[in-house]
Amino acid sequence: MNNVPNVQLQQIINQLNQLTDNFNQRMDRLERRFDGLETKFEHQSVFEHNNVKVYDVNINSNQNSMARLQNHHASSPTDALTPLVNLATGQDIPNFPADSNSITRLTAPQVRGILQELGQRLPDNPGVVASRRLLRIQIGLQADQVSRA
Repeated sequence: MNNVPNVQLQQIINQLNQLTDNFNQRMDRLERRFDGLETKFEHQSVFEHNNVKVYDVNINSNQNSMARLQNHHASSPTDALTPLVNLATGQDIPNFPADSNSITRLTAPQVRGILQELGQRLPDNPGVVASRRLLRIQIGLQADQVSRA
């Protein structure tokens, strides 16, 4: 480097410094973009709520759809009902009625609890009769109990 004049050497150093600064700025922008993508992925792709993934909810929803279909074909009020599960946990729903007749014996808090386990939003005071009708619909039965001979 003894053959390179000091002015040219300083220009080369300045250019290298500028290239290094440009490179560092680009790396910073890339890092921010990756951080943004990571955040977006966490919030949009994983869809976790209370540690429950959408995949699990879909499986439980499919299971409930099959149970509703089976319950729809119950031919008498004493035919056993296929229980539905909690969408979030996949666990059996407490106090789930054994048959259509059992729905009329459920208390208002029990009916409300089952509907909440099924993810249903209820008005503030729907009344026990209206709640039972909604429950019947949610589990695959007709809104009103029909006696079949």
